[in-house]
Amino acid sequence: MPPTTPNRGMRDRTAMWIMGTCGLRREEAAGLRFGQLQERDGRWVLVDVLGKGEKLRSIPVHPLAAVAIRQWCEHAGITDEGALILPTIRNPDRITTEPASGARLYDACKRYA
Repeated sequence: MPPTTPNRGMRDRTAMWIMGTCGLRREEAAGLRFGQLQERDGRWVLVDVLGKGEKLRSIPVHPLAAVAIRQWCEHAGITDEGALILPTIRNPDRITTEPASGARLYDACKRYA
């Protein structure tokens, strides 16, 4: 079933790019902050991603995923370094400051599969 709202569809597309190309678990993706996306030596990376076992790591970002993230953040008005990249979308199509849960991102992936 396709997304019901434009904001939800764009957020879900960005989530799938992040999880699919960066290899992030759903909870890791849900907790990403705008300030973690950085350009280093001409390449985009997600820095200080807290993963399983409380391990911090930096992850290279596929160029198309970086484009999707930047487009989504511009569309959603996400500019604060501490803002979540993948917030919850409330009905009817309101972007919140609350994190999307890993389960919600998983459901979005199932919906598109």
